[in-house]
Amino acid sequence: MLDLGRTFLQAVERSPSAIALVDGALRLGYADWAMRVGAVQRGLAEAGLQRGDHLLAVLQNRWEMATLHWACQFAGVVMTPVNWRAKGEEIDHCMADSSARVLVYEPVSAPAVAASGAAAAALRVGVGGAEGAALRFEHWLDGAAEPVPMADAADLSLMLYTSGTTGKPKGVPRRHRAERIAALAHVAQNCYRHSER
Repeated sequence: MLDLGRTFLQAVERSPSAIALVDGALRLGYADWAMRVGAVQRGLAEAGLQRGDHLLAVLQNRWEMATLHWACQFAGVVMTPVNWRAKGEEIDHCMADSSARVLVYEPVSAPAVAASGAAAAALRVGVGGAEGAALRFEHWLDGAAEPVPMADAADLSLMLYTSGTTGKPKGVPRRHRAERIAALAHVAQNCYRHSER
Protein backbone atom coordinates (compact mmCIF):
# COMPACT_ATOMS: atom_id res chain seq x y z
CA MET A 1 0.00 0.00 0.00
CA LEU A 2 1.29 3.45 -0.87
CA ASP A 3 1.74 6.38 1.46
CA LEU A 4 0.03 9.65 0.52
CA GLY A 5 3.20 11.34 -0.75
CA ARG A 6 3.82 8.62 -3.33
CA THR A 7 0.14 8.81 -4.30
CA PHE A 8 0.55 12.57 -4.89
CA LEU A 9 3.65 11.93 -7.03
CA GLN A 10 1.63 9.50 -9.17
CA ALA A 11 -0.73 12.38 -10.00
CA VAL A 12 2.25 14.62 -10.81
CA GLU A 13 3.67 11.99 -13.15
CA ARG A 14 0.32 11.20 -14.78
CA SER A 15 -0.95 14.78 -15.25
CA PRO A 16 1.78 17.36 -14.48
CA SER A 17 -0.05 20.34 -15.96
CA ALA A 18 -3.60 19.41 -14.91
CA ILE A 19 -5.10 21.89 -12.45
CA ALA A 20 -4.58 20.50 -8.95
CA LEU A 21 -5.40 23.48 -6.76
CA VAL A 22 -7.60 26.56 -7.13
CA ASP A 23 -7.80 29.35 -4.55
CA GLY A 24 -9.35 32.54 -5.91
CA ALA A 25 -7.18 33.65 -8.82
CA LEU A 26 -4.44 31.15 -7.97
CA ARG A 27 -4.40 28.04 -10.15
CA LEU A 28 -1.62 25.48 -9.80
CA GLY A 29 -0.96 22.39 -11.88
CA TYR A 30 0.30 19.25 -10.13
CA ALA A 31 3.96 19.78 -11.10
CA ASP A 32 4.05 23.43 -9.98
CA TRP A 33 2.19 22.66 -6.77
CA ALA A 34 4.56 19.77 -6.02
CA MET A 35 7.50 22.19 -6.08
CA ARG A 36 5.78 24.39 -3.49
CA VAL A 37 4.96 21.33 -1.38
CA GLY A 38 8.63 20.32 -1.55
CA ALA A 39 9.74 23.80 -0.49
CA VAL A 40 7.45 23.65 2.55
CA GLN A 41 8.69 20.11 3.32
CA ARG A 42 12.22 21.54 3.37
CA GLY A 43 10.98 24.32 5.70
CA LEU A 44 9.51 21.74 8.08
CA ALA A 45 12.89 19.99 8.27
CA GLU A 46 14.70 23.30 8.84
CA ALA A 47 12.26 23.99 11.69
CA GLY A 48 13.41 20.74 13.32
CA LEU A 49 10.33 18.63 12.64
CA GLN A 50 10.98 14.93 12.16
CA ARG A 51 8.93 11.96 11.07
CA GLY A 52 6.24 11.28 13.68
CA ASP A 53 6.22 14.83 15.13
CA HIS A 54 2.91 16.72 15.27
CA LEU A 55 2.29 20.13 13.71
CA LEU A 56 -0.80 22.07 14.80
CA ALA A 57 -2.46 24.20 12.09
CA VAL A 58 -5.05 26.87 12.91
CA LEU A 59 -5.86 27.90 9.34
CA GLN A 60 -8.88 28.47 7.15
CA ASN A 61 -9.45 26.60 3.90
CA ARG A 62 -6.72 28.22 1.80
CA TRP A 63 -3.94 27.09 -0.54
CA GLU A 64 -1.33 27.42 2.22
CA MET A 65 -3.29 24.94 4.35
CA ALA A 66 -3.50 22.42 1.51
CA THR A 67 0.20 22.87 0.73
CA LEU A 68 1.16 22.47 4.38
CA HIS A 69 -0.99 19.34 4.62
CA TRP A 70 0.81 17.72 1.68
CA ALA A 71 4.25 18.79 2.92
CA CYS A 72 3.47 17.02 6.20
CA GLN A 73 2.40 13.89 4.29
CA PHE A 74 5.75 13.78 2.49
CA ALA A 75 7.76 14.53 5.64
CA GLY A 76 5.94 12.00 7.81
CA VAL A 77 4.87 14.84 10.12
CA VAL A 78 1.42 14.36 11.65
CA MET A 79 -0.84 17.18 10.43
CA THR A 80 -3.04 18.24 13.33
CA PRO A 81 -5.65 20.76 12.15
CA VAL A 82 -7.72 22.79 14.59
CA ASN A 83 -10.73 24.90 13.67
CA TRP A 84 -9.61 28.45 12.85
CA ARG A 85 -12.30 29.71 15.26
CA ALA A 86 -10.70 27.84 18.19
CA LYS A 87 -10.17 29.74 21.44
CA GLY A 88 -6.89 29.95 23.33
CA GLU A 89 -7.84 27.20 25.79
CA GLU A 90 -8.78 24.86 22.94
CA ILE A 91 -5.41 25.45 21.34
CA ASP A 92 -3.79 24.78 24.73
CA HIS A 93 -5.59 21.44 25.00
CA CYS A 94 -4.77 20.30 21.46
CA MET A 95 -1.12 21.40 21.73
CA ALA A 96 -0.68 19.48 24.99
CA ASP A 97 -2.66 16.43 23.89
CA SER A 98 -0.81 16.06 20.56
CA SER A 99 2.61 17.19 21.86
CA ALA A 100 2.80 19.51 18.83
CA ARG A 101 6.05 21.48 18.71
CA VAL A 102 5.14 23.78 15.82
CA LEU A 103 2.01 25.89 15.33
CA VAL A 104 1.03 27.43 11.98
CA TYR A 105 -1.64 30.16 12.00
CA GLU A 106 -2.98 33.19 10.13
CA PRO A 107 -4.18 36.69 11.11
CA VAL A 108 -7.77 35.63 11.85
CA SER A 109 -6.55 33.06 14.40
CA ALA A 110 -3.71 35.20 15.82
CA PRO A 111 -5.72 36.51 18.84
CA ALA A 112 -6.49 32.94 19.98
CA VAL A 113 -2.86 31.93 19.46
CA ALA A 114 -1.77 34.96 21.50
CA ALA A 115 -4.14 33.83 24.30
CA SER A 116 -2.65 30.31 24.34
CA GLY A 117 0.11 29.62 26.85
CA ALA A 118 1.03 26.40 25.02
CA ALA A 119 1.40 28.30 21.75
CA ALA A 120 3.87 30.65 23.42
CA ALA A 121 6.16 27.68 24.10
CA ALA A 122 5.94 26.36 20.51
CA LEU A 123 7.64 27.48 17.33
CA ARG A 124 5.02 29.77 15.77
CA VAL A 125 4.86 30.06 11.96
CA GLY A 126 2.70 32.85 10.54
CA VAL A 127 0.81 32.82 7.26
CA GLY A 128 -0.18 36.07 5.56
CA GLY A 129 1.38 38.50 8.03
CA ALA A 130 0.07 36.88 11.24
CA GLU A 131 1.53 38.75 14.20
CA GLY A 132 3.64 37.10 16.89
CA ALA A 133 5.24 34.50 14.60
CA ALA A 134 8.90 33.53 14.86
CA LEU A 135 8.92 32.31 11.23
CA ARG A 136 6.96 33.21 8.11
CA PHE A 137 5.36 30.49 6.00
CA GLU A 138 6.15 32.57 2.93
CA HIS A 139 9.89 32.21 3.66
CA TRP A 140 9.53 28.44 3.39
CA LEU A 141 8.47 28.99 -0.23
CA ASP A 142 11.77 30.65 -1.19
CA GLY A 143 13.24 28.36 -3.83
CA ALA A 144 11.26 25.47 -5.22
CA ALA A 145 12.15 21.90 -4.20
CA GLU A 146 10.96 18.48 -5.24
CA PRO A 147 9.05 16.71 -2.47
CA VAL A 148 10.64 13.53 -1.14
CA PRO A 149 8.47 10.76 0.38
CA MET A 150 9.74 9.96 3.89
CA ALA A 151 6.63 8.29 5.33
CA ASP A 152 5.14 4.89 4.76
CA ALA A 153 1.57 3.62 4.69
CA ALA A 154 1.61 2.62 8.38
CA ASP A 155 2.66 6.09 9.59
CA LEU A 156 0.18 8.55 11.04
CA SER A 157 -1.05 11.04 8.45
CA LEU A 158 -3.12 13.36 10.60
CA MET A 159 -4.93 13.68 13.89
CA LEU A 160 -8.42 15.15 13.90
CA TYR A 161 -10.14 16.38 17.04
CA THR A 162 -13.73 15.51 17.96
CA SER A 163 -16.17 18.30 18.76
CA GLY A 164 -15.89 17.73 22.50
CA THR A 165 -19.63 18.07 23.19
CA THR A 166 -19.42 16.02 26.42
CA GLY A 167 -15.91 16.92 27.50
CA LYS A 168 -12.58 17.91 26.03
CA PRO A 169 -12.03 17.08 22.35
CA LYS A 170 -10.34 13.74 21.72
CA GLY A 171 -7.61 13.29 19.14
CA VAL A 172 -8.42 10.73 16.45
CA PRO A 173 -5.24 9.58 14.65
CA ARG A 174 -5.49 8.48 11.01
CA ARG A 175 -2.83 6.52 9.14
CA HIS A 176 -1.70 7.07 5.55
CA ARG A 177 -3.27 3.81 4.43
CA ALA A 178 -6.65 4.72 5.97
CA GLU A 179 -6.64 8.17 4.35
CA ARG A 180 -5.71 6.72 0.96
CA ILE A 181 -8.41 4.04 1.15
CA ALA A 182 -10.99 6.67 2.20
CA ALA A 183 -10.03 8.88 -0.76
CA LEU A 184 -10.30 5.98 -3.23
CA ALA A 185 -13.68 5.02 -1.76
CA HIS A 186 -14.86 8.63 -2.14
CA VAL A 187 -13.85 8.64 -5.82
CA ALA A 188 -15.64 5.32 -6.43
CA GLN A 189 -18.76 6.27 -4.48
CA ASN A 190 -19.16 9.53 -6.41
CA CYS A 191 -18.35 7.91 -9.78
CA TYR A 192 -15.72 10.55 -10.59
CA ARG A 193 -14.29 10.24 -14.08
CA HIS A 194 -10.87 11.17 -15.43
CA SER A 195 -10.30 14.97 -15.48
CA GLU A 196 -13.30 15.79 -13.28
CA ARG A 197 -12.75 18.22 -10.44
